[in-house]
Amino acid sequence: MVLSWPPKGTDSTLFRRCGGARVVAEDPSLNSLSGMCHGHRTERGSVSQPWTMIDESDEFIARRIRDTGWAVQLIPEDEEEPAFAYMIGLFRNYGHAERILFGL
Repeated sequence: MVLSWPPKGTDSTLFRRCGGARVVAEDPSLNSLSGMCHGHRTERGSVSQPWTMIDESDEFIARRIRDTGWAVQLIPEDEEEPAFAYMIGLFRNYGHAERILFGL
């Protein structure tokens, strides 16, 4: 059995409201996943094994472009650079120039 977080098919807000705290109390290792980025998920084979992070952000962007024709990729600020975002898919799907936004 493979354990996944967040639970597949679960709305995370609803999950937290309906017993998520109880689940975390039973498995404190879930606290280590609190900083997990959007587009990532984790799996492990059993509760005694460590979590393995799986980056699905490329698939998320590809799915978004398939569904809507475009996507926005946010890049958070760090010690050296400000945050920015760029759009993907506008030119290919709509003939419109791609956009990049700085100073978010």
